[in-house]
Amino acid sequence: MPWEAAASTDVKRDAKERSKYRGLQDKLTSSSFVSDLAIMLDAPKELKELSEALQRNDITVVRASQLIIRQIQIKSKSNQIELFYSAPKS
Repeated sequence: MPWEAAASTDVKRDAKERSKYRGLQDKLTSSSFVSDLAIMLDAPKELKELSEALQRNDITVVRASQLIIRQIQIKSKSNQIELFYSAPKS
């Protein structure tokens, strides 16, 4: 049992503290938190690669534009996927 789950049912804690841990558990296990965490882990690497590509001496304006547009499209697609999976099911 994860620590936050154990803390949320620990009778030695008062109701307010148990509620706080229950809320923490709900947030840490939500799909939106996991998705946000994945984005935060991927974004620095992707931006570093884009930055290095844009700093090359042989890059053209056309190629730079292509790289930036591709990065925007990738981010846009990941947002669409996130919205699909987080949308309420009817």
